[in-house]
This record gives sequence, C-alpha cells and structure tokens, in this order.
Amino acid sequence: MAKPLLYGAHYSVYVRIARMALEEKGVDYELIPLDIFAAEGASIIGYFLKVAEGRKLLARFPDMQDWWDRIVRRASFSNA
Repeated sequence: MAKPLLYGAHYSVYVRIARMALEEKGVDYELIPLDIFAAEGASIIGYFLKVAEGRKLLARFPDMQDWWDRIVRRASFSNA
C-alpha cells in the first residue's frame, strides 16, 4: 500500500489534528507542505474542487460553495 500523502500547512490546526491521528495509529505518511495563502496553495484547492470529491463536498456544504465563489473572484487567485 502506498504511503498516504497529507497536504497542508504545518501550522494548520486541522493538519495537526490529522497528523496526530495518523501518528497515534502508527500510519507512515508524508506531509506535503502547502501554504493555502500562496498562489501554489490556491491551485491545489482549485484542483480538488474540480474533481468528483470536490464537487460532492461543495454540493453537501453550501457555505463552502459560497466561500469558493468569493475566493475565485479575488484578483490574486485569478492571477495565480
């Protein structure tokens, strides 16, 4: 089985929670550093939200759809 990849910023509370859970279960994983406030961070979020899992997520959580709509209207995102 391939080693799970965990994308995120080391300072993120959610990434810390995921890391603690993986370590507690003894899962060997690789943390792929990602700054969601940088241009490269926005592109991976955009990719995720375009794949099936992302579309399902947005469909289930209308607040996330509103958030995404606001993000993509930003000039800094469209210039990435």
